[in-house]
Amino acid sequence: MEDQPVGFVILHVMARDADEGENGRVSYRIQSGNSAGRFSLSPNTGSLSILKALDREEQEVFNITIVAEDHGVPQLSTSQVLCVQVIDVNDEAPMFQQAEFGTQVMENKGPGTTVLKVTATDRDQGSNGHITYGGVTEDGFVINPLTGVITTTRELDAEQQNHYVLTVYARDGGLPPNFAKAVVRVEVEDVNDNPPVFAKMWYGLEVPENQAAVELCFIKATDPDSGPGGELEYKIAAGDPDGDFQLHSRTGALSTSRGLDREKRPKYTLEVVAVDKGSPALSATATVEVKVLDINDNSPVFSRNSYAVEVSEDAAEGYQVLQVSATDVDEGLNGKILYFLNQEADGAFAVDEDTGRITTAAPLDREKLASYSFRVFAVDLSPSAPSNSSAQVKVTILDVNDNAPFFIQDPLIVEVSSRRSQRVLATMKAEDKDFGANGSVFYRFATPVKGFGINSLTGEIQATEPLGGLTQAQRTLIVEAMDQGSPAQSAHGVVVIYVKEVEYNGIRFSKNARDVSIQENASKGTAVAQAQAEYPDGTRQGISYSLFSGNKKHSFKISSSTGEIWVESSNGLDFEDAPRLRLVVKAETMSSTSFMAFNLVLQDVNDNLPRFQLQNYVAFMKEAQGYEMPIIQVMAEDVDQGQNGQVTYSIQSSSMSGLFKIDPVTGSITTTAIMDREIFTQTKLVVTATDRGSPRLAGSATLTVIIVDQNDNSPTIPLPQEIRIPENTLIGTEITLVTGNDVDSSPALSYSLQLDPTALGKFGIHRYTGGVSVTGALDFEEKTWYTLTVQATDSQHQTEANITIVVEDINDNAPLFTHDLYQITLPEHTPPGSAVITVTATDRDSGENGRINYRVMSSTQEGFYIDPSNGTLFINHRAEFDPERPSVNIVIEASDGGSPPLSSLTTVQVHISDINDNAPVFHQSEYRATVSEDTIPGSTLLIFEAFDNDLSRENCGFDFAIANGNEGNVFQIESSVRFLEGRGFQTVGTLLLAEGLDFETKPLYNLTVVVSDRGVPQRSSSVVALITIGDVNDNPPVFSRPEYMVALSEGAVSGTEIIRLTATDLDSTPNAEVQYTISFWG
Repeated sequence: MEDQPVGFVILHVMARDADEGENGRVSYRIQSGNSAGRFSLSPNTGSLSILKALDREEQEVFNITIVAEDHGVPQLSTSQVLCVQVIDVNDEAPMFQQAEFGTQVMENKGPGTTVLKVTATDRDQGSNGHITYGGVTEDGFVINPLTGVITTTRELDAEQQNHYVLTVYARDGGLPPNFAKAVVRVEVEDVNDNPPVFAKMWYGLEVPENQAAVELCFIKATDPDSGPGGELEYKIAAGDPDGDFQLHSRTGALSTSRGLDREKRPKYTLEVVAVDKGSPALSATATVEVKVLDINDNSPVFSRNSYAVEVSEDAAEGYQVLQVSATDVDEGLNGKILYFLNQEADGAFAVDEDTGRITTAAPLDREKLASYSFRVFAVDLSPSAPSNSSAQVKVTILDVNDNAPFFIQDPLIVEVSSRRSQRVLATMKAEDKDFGANGSVFYRFATPVKGFGINSLTGEIQATEPLGGLTQAQRTLIVEAMDQGSPAQSAHGVVVIYVKEVEYNGIRFSKNARDVSIQENASKGTAVAQAQAEYPDGTRQGISYSLFSGNKKHSFKISSSTGEIWVESSNGLDFEDAPRLRLVVKAETMSSTSFMAFNLVLQDVNDNLPRFQLQNYVAFMKEAQGYEMPIIQVMAEDVDQGQNGQVTYSIQSSSMSGLFKIDPVTGSITTTAIMDREIFTQTKLVVTATDRGSPRLAGSATLTVIIVDQNDNSPTIPLPQEIRIPENTLIGTEITLVTGNDVDSSPALSYSLQLDPTALGKFGIHRYTGGVSVTGALDFEEKTWYTLTVQATDSQHQTEANITIVVEDINDNAPLFTHDLYQITLPEHTPPGSAVITVTATDRDSGENGRINYRVMSSTQEGFYIDPSNGTLFINHRAEFDPERPSVNIVIEASDGGSPPLSSLTTVQVHISDINDNAPVFHQSEYRATVSEDTIPGSTLLIFEAFDNDLSRENCGFDFAIANGNEGNVFQIESSVRFLEGRGFQTVGTLLLAEGLDFETKPLYNLTVVVSDRGVPQRSSSVVALITIGDVNDNPPVFSRPEYMVALSEGAVSGTEIIRLTATDLDSTPNAEVQYTISFWG
């Protein structure tokens, strides 16, 4: 066998030479065929031994020509060809074509798809070179043990796992077998079988209008495919016909192309499509709704630039004069409108601040003011930049026939001479403060008269008859002045014509008119005056008094007998309405009448409240302005006179009134503190105007002070300390919303992220909504936390805060063994409970996801168990070497504690090694052989066979030797390999005769033959071999002397004993039995 050690004697060659002496002494040598000097031939003994280690795989057969030559002269020789066949032992391990294989397989192929065929070769022969394959423990693959073809057992999914590392082994059929292993790297080729996926189907964004083109956020999808199938392109498919947005085709960055106009388009619904580059291409669609935030870039607009309206002067207070309407296309407070009037409304009108409804705020009197012209303002309520517009309002007061004609002089006393002819005796002129027909006066006599005529237009009175012929009563004319209103108003006046030439003896007042002062609003019963008429002789009896005119409102009464006048009702006694009144008193008797006018001069009393020009003032002021900053000037009027009409201003006490002060004389309002809109946005003050009358009267108006916001505060960012997200969070998922606080109202905050290099590309923020989203894949095993710096700015101030993103582990890593195939040698007889090997798997996950549990999945031999926590494999029985199954394949699973758990497999090959605990034992307890002494040297005398309970080749390989009893080295024993039926190749010991035997010298040999194994420590046993030498007749009889002399008497009779000869023979019976004959007679 090729593994025989150097020095091992293969055989002895022996040649015989019949010559004697030097001529018969034979020497041996190798003539040819000893390539590389593998063999050595003893020239004297002819023993052929191994000089250099043999390798069957290098050379299987040696044809050695051996020459045997004598030492005679001339030297004679002979040759013989010896064929040495090297028998294979399993000394070569299988060898793969390469140590590492690489291959690709398409995903989604059905079970049974061929992945790769691996091939290994083994230079050994027979079963030693017969290779089987195994070792693939990865789920999803199997290897054909005979062909080495690796196939799939299920459909592979590149998105789940795109790379596998398989360990395969090749095992030969030797005992014990030899192994080789190789790595097969399988790349699962992707098929475009996954469409892109957006984290959300709907995204909501906000963008302030009028902003320059700016990046808003990232709209990203994920596609688990690889290669072109996982490369995405983004585009806006619908919702942006004017190209107001741009979407970066590669990064998914959504930006505006230009400033947006909310009033033109307040909302966009964009259809964003992500398309992969696979074939066919797959796509996904998401909706991005962009709300355009309003900026106050539009002023209110009135429906008309100016308004003209007419209103009757008798309109009641609160009467709707006009409805103005302004619109503001801005939104929210920017579009909410507040209406107010300027002070030119003079307190006569008010406007509803919410509706724009203009109403009368005071009684109108066309006769005092026939028209008003003022402006109505519409201002939006933008907190930071209110904008306003105005429209002109002209109100024309329509006349109402509310004034009766009023005679300029009443009564009119005229004295004329009958001697002179006068065309016009008197002109009774009346005025009417009304307008148009209402103020157009026509004259006539109230009752038919004789001898006079009156011009209806001019009031001129002419005599139509001689005056002397008329009585005094006929010369007392009652003239009626009537306007053309509807209904008409009229007044009666008295014209008394005295004729100088005609004596008048009737009653007369001493004066035609008298001024009398009276307080307005005088109470009932207040004495006014006393009218007294008398006769020419001074008597007053029989005179009756009455109020002829001027008492239209029945404010007065008169005593008919005494002529005393008093106040009946204060109604009509209003200084502000009519500071002077005229009462015409009529005195009459049975025969005469007389008239007198009392001009009542009303004395003002403090009966009117001061009235502000506006009931509701609106003032705007910027916050943070300094002290004593003027805001507005209010004005009030008091129609009372003197101190009753002098006004002092004040602010009614309230929680906010202390922040303002008012000039008591001018009504100018200023601040007493720096205003902060963040404390209050507006306040309402009640402004009071108080006159100086007694008692003092006060009027009030409301002042709404609106604080206009200034960008005077930095934003703040209230943030949670940390955000926890799983590592498999989908790209595009919004993980938190940063809501910056800015007590200022505008501008809108914009957000940005400052990222360290490890976070670049992994997170993004919506510029205006503050939504933080994942933009790249996260891996807990790569990095467990990130710190993001969020910056918020209002364009003038900036603040920042840190967000800690904690990436939480998910069970996305299967345990990984340090080796796919473990090989360990375990000595037989290893006791139960012994540790065999510790396998180690690591899991990059943490916590329960990374806690590994081991278990034995399968084993080709029972009796192994594993510590589930540390991976130590134990044997639970005594290990025994089995040459038929010298190794045990144990499949071990490492599974983690995740949910669901992930696992991987490894194979442990336990080679149970034989230990040399048995000595070889001869098949027989004693060997015996009888050998004829003439047996030719080189002859085989005995065959020794032994067996060894050890089963490994090392421990059961035999070498035979003669320990003792081989006197003269007559015998040699050679160990050789023979094929024994049923037992294969076995080493046997062949006892050869090395020297000639001589029965007569030594008839019996008691040899001790030793057989030794090659184990460590070496073990041996011995047996007795009794070699009995069989005699051959190789010795002639030998007489006791070579010559005998005998004297014989002549005549000796026949039968007479002459001599007794003695011969001996060294041979044994029967060869030593001597027979005597006479062979020659002389």
